[in-house]
Amino acid sequence: MSDAVNNLANLTALVNIMANGCEILGIACGAPNLIMSWVPSACGCPGYSLKIAAASVVLIVGGLASPGLINWSVATGGPGLAIVMGVICVLIIGGLFLLLTFLPTIIAYREDRPQKLWITVLNLCLFIPFNQQIALVWAAKAPPQRLDDTLNVNDHR
Repeated sequence: MSDAVNNLANLTALVNIMANGCEILGIACGAPNLIMSWVPSACGCPGYSLKIAAASVVLIVGGLASPGLINWSVATGGPGLAIVMGVICVLIIGGLFLLLTFLPTIIAYREDRPQKLWITVLNLCLFIPFNQQIALVWAAKAPPQRLDDTLNVNDHR
């Protein structure tokens, strides 16, 4: 009997860790991205700002809702349903986290930036403070326009 109680306590602890992790990850990733969602529009890539803001809001709301959702599933369906709901929350929040974390790399490759390799390297350096925001500005910044070489100023007609 005590083994079953210990296993149930361990499952409940695991589910609580998953719920709290989703909440922290959702807020910690969603809030800075929501604040920085204006950057692509300011740098010349207006199509990405609304997508970043929407994904950030979903991440924050999902992070805040995951502990309540998991606690509700424990109360109604027991630990089995709680584990399933916990895994679903972790997959959704984790997927959005990865999407927003590597969004500068996605923008750089979709916009075919010449520095896309260096943007990816900077984006992978997660230990550098504000690396994602720097990479986002770098990736969203429009490349400088080149002058047309066919124009000849000495050509008078």
